[in-house]
Amino acid sequence: MKPEKTAPVLAITPNEQIFLPKCYHRIQDICAVIYDQLTEIYKEKNYQDLYHTESILDGSETGMDELNKNKIHAIDWLTWNNKNKDLELILTKHIILSITSDFINFVFESLYCAKRGKITVAYALIRKPFTDELLILEQLLYNRSDFIYRFFHSDTVETYDPSSKNINKVDVIKNAVDCLTNPLFDADFVHDLRYNKLYEYGINGISNHALHIVTKDKNYRTEPQNFNFVFSQEEDFALYYKQYYWVVPYILIYAVDIIDKLIFSITTVP
Repeated sequence: MKPEKTAPVLAITPNEQIFLPKCYHRIQDICAVIYDQLTEIYKEKNYQDLYHTESILDGSETGMDELNKNKIHAIDWLTWNNKNKDLELILTKHIILSITSDFINFVFESLYCAKRGKITVAYALIRKPFTDELLILEQLLYNRSDFIYRFFHSDTVETYDPSSKNINKVDVIKNAVDCLTNPLFDADFVHDLRYNKLYEYGINGISNHALHIVTKDKNYRTEPQNFNFVFSQEEDFALYYKQYYWVVPYILIYAVDIIDKLIFSITTVP
């Protein structure tokens, strides 16, 4: 009989043998608590309002028979009847649930890899949630009407692609931070940690190194006779861990604030 496999755990259990240096064990446990807080969205009854939306009818609607017989999608029905506010709310909830779910999945795997000493993989996995998905949630927070219009009505992904150079990331983050009440967050600092190629402690360059064996960008160019990460020595790994556990907890706490504020702005969560 095969022994049952235990589910992976982010927190460090007593006497657990791991590669993570001892000085980062407590920070890892804090990150595990933050992760658990994010998963409550999908488990706690308090968040059930995220999963349904009521539309008030005024009698002028068309296509009711098709809607009741499932011959037309609810989104299309709302569009045809110009119920733009209901459409905006439904799409906002759907995007929040979908993006946040993917966000926490990547964060979990990144933290779990870091815990096991696979710091290169940890950096590779943290890039998408911190640079792409969080930016979408920030835009939804400060102006969801604008984002939903670009997402649903523009017919081109370039208008909402988080990697687009047409999106001013500095302004997005400043607008999002202005929606928060936590004095811990400085918009320029949050931006630099995620996007500034020249910032020594940011994740932009190092996550690119983790994803690509050779990089040509002048800000994090691979040195001659070298490959990114694979020739790293003990002192290099010490720096990788220090940077990871300096950046990740801060951005995670920030992400929780963004997501909480966004959810509370569109639901009646008690």
